[in-house]
Amino acid sequence: MASIRESAASLQVSPESVYRHIAAGRLEATRKPGVRGMIVSDESLAALQNGYERNAGTGLLSTGQVARQLGVSAETVRQLIRDGKLKANKYGDHNSPLRIPVESLEEFKNGTMYAATEVVA
Repeated sequence: MASIRESAASLQVSPESVYRHIAAGRLEATRKPGVRGMIVSDESLAALQNGYERNAGTGLLSTGQVARQLGVSAETVRQLIRDGKLKANKYGDHNSPLRIPVESLEEFKNGTMYAATEVVA
């Protein structure tokens, strides 16, 4: 069992992202008597961590991962995408999260700019 903060550190995301994963049903969390806050189950944390590790080999990054690499907020990354300065794709339907190809991040760091965001079905 891990706290929200410990879960966030393990997943390398913000505590707010952990709460969103809980709300979406991707993480199982409970409240224990005498314990402040929620406790995330080890099994659901491991399952979500495995999902993150699978994405690591795809060459695609989340907005949060890009934000940490650039030292900015995730909202700033989304603005860079809207401004066409960083390429991002949605893989799947319109509710899918944005994913930024590693190459796009590297080219952005080197000063190359991109056009609009694509939706890939």
